[in-house]
Amino acid sequence: MREHRAHAREIERALGLLTVGVLVIRAGDFDVWYRSERAKGKWPSQRSRLKIGGGRPTKQAERVRNAVIGLVHDGKWSGKASIAKLHRLLIASGGIEALSPDTLARLVDQLHAETGEAEFFRAKRARRK
Repeated sequence: MREHRAHAREIERALGLLTVGVLVIRAGDFDVWYRSERAKGKWPSQRSRLKIGGGRPTKQAERVRNAVIGLVHDGKWSGKASIAKLHRLLIASGGIEALSPDTLARLVDQLHAETGEAEFFRAKRARRK
């Protein structure tokens, strides 16, 4: 039990130093980690590299992504409003094919994960019982 507390204090101390200090590691260790993470291909900058599956092509084309980003940056929509409102805005803007609200919701969630911008955050709704 004493060893466990000592180990917990050590971890807490290290975490405290990481949040306010500088992490120093060997370049070789960093390179190994970097190559491993890069090979996974999950970074937002690697989106174009991902292989497209054998299923139906995605409707989340760059044009739709850019239209959603434009509406958010222009202040016409945010995650506080409904996906239905975003859907109506996209259709009203013209030239954007009709997406299902579910596809649009996934796109907004993906944009929030990639950018971290609060305007794309959608609060999860409680399920009805």
